[in-house]
Amino acid sequence: AAALLLSLAGIFVNRNLTAIAALAIGGVVLLAAWFGRRSRWPVIAIVAALAAGAVLVPPLRQRVGQAVGMVRRGEWDRLTTYRTGAWAAAVQMVRDRPLVGFGPGTYAAEFTPHRLVAEIRNRRRYVNPLLTSSYSEAHCDYLQAFAETGVPGGVAVLAAAAALFAAVGRRTAKGDAHRIEAAILLGLLAAGAAAALTWFPMQRPISGVPLLLAAGRSWRLAARLPGDSESR
Repeated sequence: AAALLLSLAGIFVNRNLTAIAALAIGGVVLLAAWFGRRSRWPVIAIVAALAAGAVLVPPLRQRVGQAVGMVRRGEWDRLTTYRTGAWAAAVQMVRDRPLVGFGPGTYAAEFTPHRLVAEIRNRRRYVNPLLTSSYSEAHCDYLQAFAETGVPGGVAVLAAAAALFAAVGRRTAKGDAHRIEAAILLGLLAAGAAAALTWFPMQRPISGVPLLLAAGRSWRLAARLPGDSESR
């Protein structure tokens, strides 16, 4: 509860849309896994709370208004905080070495040359006017996995994540001794998976360590037969 309050306070101050989306998706998955078919009204309550916050809270209203304006004007670079260049560089890295990638941790060194090649290939500039004009991460953990480990490595990451979600999801069935814990873990992992689409939670200890702990506990639960008790 304390961690949730701290998270909500941080989101309110930063007004980060990625964090808001990750929290909402994680909350919806948690409620769906915990309450099953009865989760309809709690999910509606979350959506209503987000909508009310976007309308009634001035900082959030301003942030959402800016995002809507960018969509209408087609300013996709600004909308994504100029992540398109980072994504294009990662795709170019996959093109250059599709089987083995460039190796773990090499994205930062390979970003600029591959961004330039992507500009030539796509005939457009990926210019970031902000101070953060060079990227150490692809701002998408999935793309970075493909860029650094190749297509086989990226596919293995996606397959492992899908298998883990499916295994933990089965432990949320009624009658399972670990149903509530599995639902909480599933919500945490869903929030991390959503954030990884446009951010890099697995590249930062403050987010990577909790997600790895949640994944480790989830693997442990998935390896046990439903109904098994666990000695403390």
